[in-house]
Amino acid sequence: MTIMLAILAILPQNYMTLLLSGDFDGAVKYCEGMILKDKTPAWKIELGDVYYYGLENYDKAADLYAGVLKAYKQKDGAVHYRYGLTLERKEDFLNAAKQYEIVATQFRKLPLDSFSLTGVERCFKKNYQDIVATINGYNITRLELDEQMAKASPFAPKDEKAILDNIILERLLYINGLKYDAQGVEYYKVTLPGIKRNLLLEEVRLALVVAKAKPTEKEMKAYYKKNKQFYKLPEEIKGKEIIVDSENLAKSILDSLTKDPTVFDSLVQRYSVAPSKGSNGNMGIVYKGTKPKEVETPLFAAKLNVLSGIIPSENKFGIYIVNQHLPDRYREYKDIKSQIEASVNAENVKNIEEKLVRDLKAKAQIEIFKDSISGNESLLVASRAVARFNGWNITWADVDKRNIEQPTFAKVDMGKPDDVIKVLNIMTDEMLKLDVAIRNKYFLNESYFTNLRDQERRLMEQSLYNRIVIEGVKIDSVEIAAFYKEHREDYKIWESVECQELVVKDMKLAGTLRKQVLSDPALLDTLVKQYSIAMSKLRYGKTGSLRRGTKPKTFEDIVYKLKVGDISRVFAYDDTSYAFVKLLNSTPPAYRSFEEVRPYIETNLRREKSSKVANDFLARIRAEADIKILLPETIPAVEPTPPVPPEPAPLKH
Repeated sequence: MTIMLAILAILPQNYMTLLLSGDFDGAVKYCEGMILKDKTPAWKIELGDVYYYGLENYDKAADLYAGVLKAYKQKDGAVHYRYGLTLERKEDFLNAAKQYEIVATQFRKLPLDSFSLTGVERCFKKNYQDIVATINGYNITRLELDEQMAKASPFAPKDEKAILDNIILERLLYINGLKYDAQGVEYYKVTLPGIKRNLLLEEVRLALVVAKAKPTEKEMKAYYKKNKQFYKLPEEIKGKEIIVDSENLAKSILDSLTKDPTVFDSLVQRYSVAPSKGSNGNMGIVYKGTKPKEVETPLFAAKLNVLSGIIPSENKFGIYIVNQHLPDRYREYKDIKSQIEASVNAENVKNIEEKLVRDLKAKAQIEIFKDSISGNESLLVASRAVARFNGWNITWADVDKRNIEQPTFAKVDMGKPDDVIKVLNIMTDEMLKLDVAIRNKYFLNESYFTNLRDQERRLMEQSLYNRIVIEGVKIDSVEIAAFYKEHREDYKIWESVECQELVVKDMKLAGTLRKQVLSDPALLDTLVKQYSIAMSKLRYGKTGSLRRGTKPKTFEDIVYKLKVGDISRVFAYDDTSYAFVKLLNSTPPAYRSFEEVRPYIETNLRREKSSKVANDFLARIRAEADIKILLPETIPAVEPTPPVPPEPAPLKH
C-alpha cells in the first residue's frame, strides 16, 4: 500500500527543482520564506518534511510537527503520523507509539491507519517489558530477540546468546557510528542519495505500476484465448521397448513374448541395447515427430497393450508395446492459470510503466542539447549543461556521475554522443518518477521507512569501518622495506632447469641411443617418441621447469652441472630404468626485486593491520559500553535415569 500525504495541492516547480537537485538547504530557505507569507500550517509541515527526508534532522522535524499539532486542529492523522515516524527515528518509541495510536483510533483512513498499526507493532517490540539485554540503557527486548531467532536458518543451532551478541554488536556499531561521525565520511555522503533515490523509485513502481498490474480473470482468459496455440500439447504415446542388434535375436525374443508377455522386463535386462534398458524398457513420453519415421508410424498406429512385431531402424531391431496414446490437445486454463497470471502481470507492468513515463513526459519540459554533447572543444567543461529538466540544468558532470553509478554491464562510453543520450534518458525518466514520489510524499510510506532505516544502518557500519580502519591504517615505505628485508627468503626464486629426457628400461639401449644423439642431435625428438617410456614422451621428452629439490639427488647431481645444450651421460633414472637428458634451459637462483613485490607486501601488511585495528576497536567499544545480559540462566537438562532391569529369577535345580 502507498500513502499520499501531500499537504500542498501543487508544489511550485522552482521549489521542486531544489528538492530534485538535492539542494535541501535552499529548500529550507524557500519554505521559511513561504511561511512568512502563508498563515496556514502547510509550509511549516513542508519544512518539517525537508528536515525529515532531506536533511535527516529529526530534532527540527519533530519540533515543527509538534508545533503544528499544538497550534492547529487536525482534520486527518497525517501530521500525527509524521510526528510518530520522526519520534521513532529519534528512538522515543513510547511517544511514537502514542502518535501512531492516535492515527489508528481517531483518524481511521486507509492506508494511513494500516501504516500506523504497523508503527505501533514496531514500537511495541521496543516497549515490551521482557528485556534480555541493555546497552548504555538502550533495551533489547525478548520480542526483538525472538524475531531475529525466527530469521535464522532452520539448520543453524538455536543459540540465543550468539544471536543476542550479534544484536548487541549492531547497536554498538550504530552508537559509535554516531560518535565518530560516520555520516560525515565521504563514502556515506556519496552513497546515501543513491539509496534514497532507488527506494523512492521502488515506491513509485509499487504504487503506480505493480499495484495496477494485477490481472483480472477476464484479462487472463482473453490472454489464454489469444495465445492458445502456445499451450498445445502434441500427440504422444507411452510404452516399452526392446532394441537388439540382430534380427534373428529379435525373432527369438518376439516368440518368447508371444508365449509369455510377462517376461518383457527380464528380456529387456538380458538383451536390450537401448538406454531405456535402465528403466526396464520404459520409453517415457514419446511426442509425435521425435522418432524415426519407420518407427513412429507403426507406433502411433498401434493398438494399446499389443506387441508391435519387429520394427527395423538404423541397423537395429525393436519390439514395442504401447500402453498409452493421447491425441494432440490444449492444456486446460485451470491447469496453467498461475503461469498465465505471471505472463499477463509482466505484460501489464511493462505497458503501465511505459504509459506512466509517456504521460509524465507529456507534462514535463525536457530539452537535450545535442551540440553540447557532440564534443565541440569549446564546450568541453564538466559544468556545461547538456539538458534541461523543468527548468533545471543537467550538466555533463551529472551525467558522468550517473554513468559511474550504473552496474558495470550498463556503463556506457561517454565519448559517444548516442551513449550519453541513453544515460540522459535514464536520468530524465528517473527524475519524472522522483518528482511524483516527492510531490506525493512517498518518503513517508511505511516500506520506505523500514527499508531506509535498515540500509542506513549497513551504510553507517561500512562508513565507520572506513573511518576507523581504512583511514586509521597507515603503511609507509620504511615499514614495507623492513618487511622485505626480514622476509627476503620468502621471495627467493629457486634454481631450476628444463630438460629433454629419454628414459628406457635397458642401460645398454640408453647408451646406444645417446651415441646416436651425440652424432646427430636432430634425432632426439624422433628417438624419444620411439623409445622413451616416460610420460614426458607425449611432449617429446620435455620436462617443463624443474625446481631444485623436486627430483632425486642422482638426477640433480648430473643435470645441474650441465651447460645449456649439453647431453648428460647415461644414469639410473630409478630402480628399473635408465636415462640421459639434454639441458634446454637453466635459471640460476635469484630474489624477486623489492619493486616487484612491494604491492603484495603492502596489501598483506594492510590486511594484517586492518584486522588488528578492527578487532581492537570492537574490543574497546565493548569494554567502554555498559552492557547487561539479562537472559535467564539455562538449566541443563537432567538425563532421565534408565529403569533398572529386574534381577533374573534363580535357576531351578
